[in-house]
Order: sequence, then structure tokens, then C-alpha cells
Amino acid sequence: MARALVTDPLLILADEPTGDLDSRTGEEVLDLLEQLHDANRTIVMVTHDRQVARHARRIVTFRDGHIVKDEAVSRATSPAADPEGAAGPRPCEAALVSGR
Repeated sequence: MARALVTDPLLILADEPTGDLDSRTGEEVLDLLEQLHDANRTIVMVTHDRQVARHARRIVTFRDGHIVKDEAVSRATSPAADPEGAAGPRPCEAALVSGR
């Protein structure tokens, strides 16, 4: 990630940013993406993990190379009102989810 951020890009493409990480480190990565988003960076994240995808404002689901679902994720639920963290923060503009 450091190499991707050193040039201070306006667009960040995050391909499986939490893949192969323990849950604590994964949350730290998602927190960093949230900070970058708050600093006016556009983030597009690709993941197979629906829980990670829920950190985005928009989820686009693909199957066999075609869009099968394009949904906005509600920001109405705050993390404090959501103790399970299902809604969580929304650091990404879009999460692209590959259907298996």
C-alpha cells in the first residue's frame, strides 16, 4: 500500500485490500481507506468479501463478466447504532464484488 500512496494519488484502486490479513489488520486497512476517502481520494475496491464490500457507498456485483447487481449502500446506519459493524464506515466510492 505504501508504494501506491507515495505519489498522493486522487484515485486508489484497492484489489482485495484485506485479503490474507487477520481481522485486526484488515480493520486498520479499512480505517486507512476511510481516512483517504475523507481526504477527497476516490477509492475503488475489488473484493470477494461482502462484509468488506459493505464499507463502500456502492456495491457492483459481477458474475461471468457481467454486472448482475448495482446497489447503493445506505449511510443512514451509524456504527454506534450498529454494534455488529455490518454497516460500518463507508470509505470507498464503489466495491466491485465478483460472484462465485
